[in-house]
Order: sequence, then structure tokens, then C-alpha cells
Amino acid sequence: MAPASSSFVLVLFPISLSVLITGVACASSSAPGPSPAPNINGSDTDLEVLLDFKSQLSDPLGILAGNWTANVSFCRWVGVICSHRRQRVPTLALNDNELSGQIPPYLFNNTPSLRNIYLGNNRLSGPIPQSVDSLPLLEYLDLHLNQLSGTVPASMFNMSLLQVMSLGQNSLTGSIPSNQSFSLPLLQEFSLPKNNFTGGIPLALSACQRLQILSLAFSSFFDMVPTWLAQLPQLRSITLGTNYLVGSIPAVLGNLTSLTELDLSFCNLTGDIPTELGLMRELSYLHLGSNQLAGPVPTSLTNLSKLYNLNLQTNQLSGEFYAGYNKISGVLPSTLANLTSLYQIDLRNNQLVGAIPESITLMQNLGYLDVSGNNIPGLIPTQIGMMKSLERLHLYDNKLVGSIPYSIGNLTRLEYLVMFDNHLNSTIPASLFHLDKLVGLYLSNNYFSGVLPSDVSGLKVVSDFEISSNILIGKIPDSFGKLKMITELNLSHNSFEGMIPESFQELTNLASLDISSNSLSGTIPKFLANLTYLATLNLSFNKLEGKIPEGGVFSNITLTSLIGNAGLCGVPRLGFPPCLEKSGATHRHLIRYILPAATIAFVSIVLFVYLMVRRKLKTNREVHASVAGPILDMQMEQAIRSFDAECRVLHMARPRNLIKILSTCSNLDITILLLMGDDHSIITATKPGTLGYMAPEYGTLGKATRKSDVFSYGIMLLEAFTGRRPTDLMFHGELSIRQWVHQAFPSELASVLDEQLLQEASCIFDLNDFLLPVFELGLLCSSDLPEQRLSMSSVVAKLTKIKEDYTENDIC
Repeated sequence: MAPASSSFVLVLFPISLSVLITGVACASSSAPGPSPAPNINGSDTDLEVLLDFKSQLSDPLGILAGNWTANVSFCRWVGVICSHRRQRVPTLALNDNELSGQIPPYLFNNTPSLRNIYLGNNRLSGPIPQSVDSLPLLEYLDLHLNQLSGTVPASMFNMSLLQVMSLGQNSLTGSIPSNQSFSLPLLQEFSLPKNNFTGGIPLALSACQRLQILSLAFSSFFDMVPTWLAQLPQLRSITLGTNYLVGSIPAVLGNLTSLTELDLSFCNLTGDIPTELGLMRELSYLHLGSNQLAGPVPTSLTNLSKLYNLNLQTNQLSGEFYAGYNKISGVLPSTLANLTSLYQIDLRNNQLVGAIPESITLMQNLGYLDVSGNNIPGLIPTQIGMMKSLERLHLYDNKLVGSIPYSIGNLTRLEYLVMFDNHLNSTIPASLFHLDKLVGLYLSNNYFSGVLPSDVSGLKVVSDFEISSNILIGKIPDSFGKLKMITELNLSHNSFEGMIPESFQELTNLASLDISSNSLSGTIPKFLANLTYLATLNLSFNKLEGKIPEGGVFSNITLTSLIGNAGLCGVPRLGFPPCLEKSGATHRHLIRYILPAATIAFVSIVLFVYLMVRRKLKTNREVHASVAGPILDMQMEQAIRSFDAECRVLHMARPRNLIKILSTCSNLDITILLLMGDDHSIITATKPGTLGYMAPEYGTLGKATRKSDVFSYGIMLLEAFTGRRPTDLMFHGELSIRQWVHQAFPSELASVLDEQLLQEASCIFDLNDFLLPVFELGLLCSSDLPEQRLSMSSVVAKLTKIKEDYTENDIC
């Protein structure tokens, strides 16, 4: 955003002048010289007035305390400049010292020789004394950036020698006279921004033929843009923004050929932008944003070769030019290159089409280019590296294709590179990682591929690094550990592999780390818990295993940050099993005894959960903990007996035979009959029962893994609660029962729940609390990749918890 013109004019100009004066004062106070001739009346009066003024002020920096003393000539005091002929005070320069208190009336009553008063940028309060009219020689009055209040004394607008009046950024009120009482014939600067005035812009200013700077922004004036401004030929700056101005922009303003700054933003202006504004060849700053201007942007503005900052955003402009948050259409004109002094182009959120013209690279003074939020296709200009002044390059949310030019490494001033949400591809050029002033890098949601350079340490001050949702591969470079300033790192949704770099422990300022949805393996480094500022961590959907660290960011971590890593253990509250020793004997014991038992327990608990859901929905009678009970009908008892028979078979089976047994049972539709449990179930014998239950790796590789049975049980769980078989006709092509449920998870589960269960419901229950963990478990177990499925022990632990929750919380 362009800097406010008021601050540029009102702060920088007076401060620079006052610094010069303060420097003179300091030099005069330190340089030895002959004592001035005594002046019994004048000098003694000035001394007394200044000492009294000091006593009225609070001086937190001690500027006056150690210097303004009676035993030192006041001509050597800080901020006091005496005349050469006699020991009087024509200049008082105490700006930028944090002084507080009120301006006493006697300061002006008894110092008639004062010509220049610099008290700006302090904390002075109260009104401006009426006695200011006792200063007939006053030329420069700077009281800006204080806490002054009340009305401005009318006599101040009738001072024949006053050249500069700077009262901006106070709390002054009232109106400014616009009649014979306003007479400032020598006025050059009239700066009153950021106050609370009423009324209109004083017409009497039209008589100030020497006026160069008019700054009335943020002052609540009600008026039109005065046409008489065109009668002030020496005007260099007009800032009237953020007032209650109405009407149109006068075309006669084009006569102000010496004008360098025009700010009419944040008003209620209507109509077109006058073509005549293109005649102001010295204009460097033009801000007409946030009005109700309409029509096309005149092409004559391309004649403003010295234009440094152009802001037309938030209007109702149309046609083919540039202005943010409008409805500009068409292409970027190649004539933009004529604006060789332009610093900022803001074209965001319009309807621009057509490629970025290569000629734009000739704008070597351009520091800010924003064409985001349009429909710009094509390539990034190959010679973009010629734009050596670029500090911000915003191209996001367009349709750009191709690669990032290697010449981008020549943009040594670049601080923000924002290109997310495009169609960029190829590799990310290594030259980009040498931009040592880059603070923010945003390349997410593109098609970048290949590996990252091994050395990314050239991004010495980068804070935000986001390259998620691309096709990047390889290992995460260890050199990331050298990016000491980084606070947000997002590498998610790529195909990075290997372990989490140990060098990450050097990222002591890291606040957010997202490396989810990759193929990272190994254990979670314990040092992540020691990163003091790390508040957000996402490691989900990788191949991580082992114990989950404790403390730090892991104290409040949720399942969504770790889900999809089947080998993790150690956080029971999230459903991860306790970590076990992996000795040879333990491993053999697991294979021989625990795995079959866990498998049987899994099927048992699935049945239990289903029956509990069915029973809770169907009756209000007291719930017993036993699966089989007298409240079940004869058909369910038959299903139980069939289930017991399966359990006996499974108990004697070895793990490698589980898939074969499951296939046999599925072909006979025993399991489906068990879980559906009613006469309305339709058994399709034309397709093998295993087709929808078989893990993908069994069908593609011809062999099962330890996780294959977990997949089958996940499908069975989804089938039980949806009333749908994986072989139903609705599941064809790319749509499977898992994909169908996944699309409804988690907010639309009612749409996939077995309708019969809902029809038989005897109470109202919370679907999220009741069904969410069941469907979530089914989806986890039926993940396509074996590595993303839970282990059998984890499944049993989760089902046991679900069972306990159902038993303890009798919803119906």
C-alpha cells in the first residue's frame, strides 16, 4: 500500500528542517565565543520565560534538565537559537523530545522576537494560546503530532509574515474562517491533516499565490474539490483524501503542471477521471482509490513518465487499464513501459486476460507489481531479472504456466515472491534460493517437480516458506537448518522421502511446521518438542514410526496431526497403542499368539459395536455389557452362532492364512450375513465376495501383507453401518464404498448411514459423537497404501475405546 502522503509531507519535511535547526543550536551551544552584550530588559525577560516554560513541562528524556540552567547562557541551551545582534530568542526548536504539558500563554506574550517555533512530535496538550497573535514576526509554526485540542485561534489566520502552518495530527476542532479575517499572503505550506474540523475548505486560500503544499487529509471537511486550486500555480502537493468530498474531479486541475502529488482517495467522488490529468507531467504520486469513479481510465496517464505511485483501486472503473478491486478487463497494455519512473502497479482482483507483456521488464524503477486474482495466462516474462528494483512480486491466483525464469535470481531487492495457485511447472530454479533479502516465498498449489537444491541457505532472512501441493521429490535438504529466521515452513502434499532432517533443531524461531502427506520415514525427532515457539505441527500421512515424543508441541497435539502413520505408538489418548520392545522373542510371540488373538478381538468388537448401535437405536431398555443377550431376536442369535464358528476357525489359523480364510468366508457370504443380520439383505452370488474386501496389493501384486486383513475389516466396518456392499451396482468405475463414505466424512455421515438404522431409531442422538469414531476407523483401516493403515494392535485399542464409550454413555 502506498504511504500516506500526509505523513510524507508533514513529517519528513518539517523534521528535516527542524533537525537542521537543532543541529545549529547544538553547534552554537558547544562552540566557544564572545559573550553577547547584556540586554537588561529583553534577555532577562526571555530567560525568565524559558525557565518558567521548562517548569511547566515533563521532560522524560532529560533534554532540558541538565542543560536549561540559569548558570549557562540561554543562547547555549539545546533548542534555543539567539539572534546575532542582541541576546534575544528568534527560534525555539524542541521538536521530537517527548515533552508533555501545556503551552503557557506567557510564552508568546513575552517573546515578541520569536520567528520560528518548532514544537512538533511531542506530547503537548491543551489549547493553542490565544496570545499567539502577540508574535507579529512569526514565520514558521510547527505544532504537528501532539495532543492539542480546542479551536485554532482566529488570529492565527491573519498573520502577515506566516509562511508555514503545520498543525496536523492533533485533536483540533471547529471551522476555519473563510472571509476577510483569513489573510496569509506569504503562506507556502498549510498542513492541518488528521484533526476534527468542520465546515468546508476555506475559500480564502485561493488568495495565497505562494502556496506550495496543501494538506487537509483526514480532517472531516464537507466540500467539493475546489476549482480555484487551479489558480495556484506554485502548488506541488494536494492531499485532501479521507474527507467528505462530493462531486467530480475538476478537469482544470490539469493546469497544475508543477504538481507532484495528488491525493483525493477515500472520498465520495463520482464521474470519470479527467483526461487532463495526463498533462501534469511532474506528477509522481496519484491516489484516487476508494471513491465511486466510473468509466475508463484515460490512456493519457501513460504520459506521466515521472509517476512513482499510482493507486486507483476500489472504484467502478471499466475498460482496459489497471486499478485494483475494480472490473477492469482486457490485457495489460505494453505502453505501461512508458512509465519508467513508476514504483507501484496494483492490478489485483480484476478481470484481466492476456499474458504479461515482456516490455514490462523495462520498468527498472518498479518496486511493487501486483496482478494477482485475475485470469492472466502465459509465461512469466523471461527477462524479469532486469527489474532490479522489484521488492514485491505478486502473481498468485492466475493461470500462469511454464517455469520460473532463472533470471529471477537477479532480483536482489526482492522481499516477497507470491506465485501460489497457478499452473507453473518444471523445477524451481536454484538461483531463487540465493535471494538474501527474501522474506516470504509462496509457491504452493502449482506443478513444480524434481528435487530442491541441496543448498537453500542463501535465503538468509526468509520467514515464510510455503511450497505445498506440488510434485516435489527427494529428501528435504539439511541446509534448511541454516534458515534461522524462518517461522512458517510448509512442505506438505509433495513426495518428499527420507527422514525429518536433524538440522531442523536449529530452527529456533519456527512457529508452524507442516510436512504432512509426503513419504517421510523413520521416527519423530525428540527435538521438535524443544522448539520453544513451535505451536502448529502436522506430520500426518507419512511413514513415520516409533514413539511419539512428549512435551512441547506434543502436549496438545491432536490426531489429525499424526493420523496416517501406522507405526506410531505411545499416546493412548489419541488411540495410539503403547510402545513395545521389539526383541526377537517378542516378535515371535506377537506372530504366534498376539496377532491371531487381536484379529479375533477385532472381529468381536466390530460385531459388538454394531449390535450396540443397533440396540441403542431400537430400544430404550437397559443395556447390558454382553454382546449376546435375551433382548436379541432369534435371527441375531443365529448370527452369533455363525460368528462363534468363524472365531474358532480364526483362532487356529496362522496370520499368513487369514486372507484365504476371509476369502472363503466372504465367498459364502457368512460375514455379510452376520453383519447385515436381516431377511431383507440381498446376496449376490455372481461375484466373489472377496472382490470388494480384498486389499489393493493382493489384487495387483498377487500377495497379501500384514496389513491386508486390516483393509478387509475396514471395508466390513463401513458395510455394517452403511447397509451397502462393496459389490453393489452403485459402486462402479472410480467410486468405491470407501470413496463414497470418504466424501461424506465427517459432516455428512447421515447421508451414508443405513436408512433402516435411522428408521428404527427411538431417540435423537449426536451423529458426530456416536458415529464419527466408527467411520473414521473404517476409513483408516481401508487406506489404499498398507503403510497408511493402522496396525492390528492399534485397531483393537481404538475399538476397545469405542466399546467402552458406548457402554459408559448410554445415549438412549
